[in-house]
Amino acid sequence: MTTNSHKLIATIPSLKIVRAFSLVQGRRYLLGSAEMEPGMLVFTPDRSLSRRQAFLEIVKDKLCVERHPKASQTLNGDATVTELVLAEGESFTAGMSVFQFVKDAGDDSPPDRTFIFSSPPTALAFALTEARSFMNVVGQMPTLMRNNETPADFLLALCETLRANISGVHVSAWAVELDGDLLQLTPLRASESMPNLAGQETPVRPSRHLIRQALSLSGDEFAVSEWRSGSAASEAGQSVMVSGAKWAMCIAISLSEQERFALYASSTHLFLGEQLDEVQRLFAALGAIAKQHLLAARAKERQGQIGQFFSPALRNILFGDITKADRTLQPAEHEAAICFFDLRGSSRLAEGMDIYTGKHSAIDHFAFLERILGNTASVIFETGGIVIDFQGDGVLACWGIPRQGAPANPAWQAIIAVRQIVELMAEYEWPAVVTESGVALRCGLGLTCGKVLAGLFTAQGRNRTQLSKYSVIGRAVNQAARLEAMTKKLGVPVLVDGALARAVANEKLSLRRIGRLQPPGMRDVVEVYELILPPEFGGTGIDEKGIAAYSTALTLFENGDFAAAAAAVRDAPKDAITLFLQEQIARYRDAPHTEAWNGVVSLS
Repeated sequence: MTTNSHKLIATIPSLKIVRAFSLVQGRRYLLGSAEMEPGMLVFTPDRSLSRRQAFLEIVKDKLCVERHPKASQTLNGDATVTELVLAEGESFTAGMSVFQFVKDAGDDSPPDRTFIFSSPPTALAFALTEARSFMNVVGQMPTLMRNNETPADFLLALCETLRANISGVHVSAWAVELDGDLLQLTPLRASESMPNLAGQETPVRPSRHLIRQALSLSGDEFAVSEWRSGSAASEAGQSVMVSGAKWAMCIAISLSEQERFALYASSTHLFLGEQLDEVQRLFAALGAIAKQHLLAARAKERQGQIGQFFSPALRNILFGDITKADRTLQPAEHEAAICFFDLRGSSRLAEGMDIYTGKHSAIDHFAFLERILGNTASVIFETGGIVIDFQGDGVLACWGIPRQGAPANPAWQAIIAVRQIVELMAEYEWPAVVTESGVALRCGLGLTCGKVLAGLFTAQGRNRTQLSKYSVIGRAVNQAARLEAMTKKLGVPVLVDGALARAVANEKLSLRRIGRLQPPGMRDVVEVYELILPPEFGGTGIDEKGIAAYSTALTLFENGDFAAAAAAVRDAPKDAITLFLQEQIARYRDAPHTEAWNGVVSLS
């Protein structure tokens, strides 16, 4: 059986990024910056690396490196080098990265679950007899974690387990609602009581002062109160939980601003100084485990619900502190750049096997589609954007939301992304489809910017079922969809509107103003621009002289001088946009005008 014998260590020294790839004898690998083929070694942090950089193969404990024919990046900075042979410990360079070939020393199996604590209670000398009882509870924690789905169920089960194993200490769990100075406590169990000094069952009334103190703490700290007199009397507003109580302690667990809990322990037993400290520290250790489990479970749940919308870097920011994440993800108004992307002809390819026959199948087609959309999402992430939705063979993406981790100029980052996406389609050799403009296109993208309502929308169903989705709503979203649809009519892969054009006015960018268009069935008028791209990527490739000639004809047309516009448009390059303008000049010149001409072209 083949085993891992070596590793390839990929490093970007300037960014201190390191990743290791396992290599085995007898297998040929393809290394690159994007997954162009299944099973590739993909090093995404280095965007300067070619998508298909080099073939790798171990032969007699040496690494043979062969530059891919389509690689734009060189090996070791030398364009003449096409093959390298590396011994163990040697390295080669490509793009910004250094790749070192090393012997694999082997790794131990990773643990299934790891808890990390920052508080002293984890470094304990379990000297007390009571420590054995606490350790019994610790041993049952994994089962409690698996068997209790909600935070409330888990905390209730933990309290029951603690009460069954530890004598002399009463443990309860409470839901906490905090609204300014108003603190409301609700027991997770229907009624909470404990015996007082006389042996009578007395309702537990937690100390609000103690719980407020615990809520104000951070990390794995906990709050303790002692009542040496054993009296029920207390300062105003600070009720003691039961007559005769000697001490109480509280560990606050805040999962969000709307979801807080208190794990509360109290006792009528008076332990001697060191014993009391030890019991409290043991309880604090258990509380810390419970708190970390609930925070980790909530973060995992939230990432499972919406983590796919965000890049790995942004996920680290958003979910590093789950309480801050909830605040950040609350629906709010944002200024954002919005993009609709759609592949041309995908539905036809999938529907009719007579169109897509031979060695290919529907499964092959969808696997190919997955790779394309996966790398499209990678481009969006790497430019600071988020993926709002996959819609069949299309993507809705945004830049500028959430504000935390957003790029400084979302519109410009969106432009960078759409250029890379169009290039990606050409590199994948996605089949171009003739659109209604008569031009064959691989894809269409509409790009705008404006105010949107963005945030986490959650539908609460029966049986505690929650369906969560990060979404955006607003006119800008509809605008991006209209622009994408218009690419079919106008015969170019990327269209932007006036808002986006103004947002990137200070950048070096070639745009051609196509005109003021009114989409079918809409009252709104859209100022539409072409993002100029080379012909090999489906663009018109028009130069500055051509743009000027087109602009002259467009101005005459919008001013109502149709005869002069018809003459001027002959000087513009004969591309799909120019042909569209010629058609509109002829249409409005020959049509009877019942209303005053305003320069707007209706696409109805």
